[in-house]
Amino acid sequence: MAETAHQLVAIACREQNIQPITSYPVHIKITAYRKRVIDASNCNAKLLEDGLVRAGILKDDSPTYVDSMTTRCVKSDREYVEIEICA
Repeated sequence: MAETAHQLVAIACREQNIQPITSYPVHIKITAYRKRVIDASNCNAKLLEDGLVRAGILKDDSPTYVDSMTTRCVKSDREYVEIEICA
């Protein structure tokens, strides 16, 4: 499951031409848009963060590079995940 999540993040980054982050540390905001709202802690943020590293968007996920992360879940008719990386 983890490998699939990492690959999906990498594919999405390539499709959207996301460039590697060069200014660290960053804060990552993850918003899961779901038909059925789940607890914010259940959105598998770690898998997404690791996918960003695997895709080469982040150098690493250690505190030197990622100082904080927030997650939330929002009710939506369409299911998707939005990842915002803030310097």
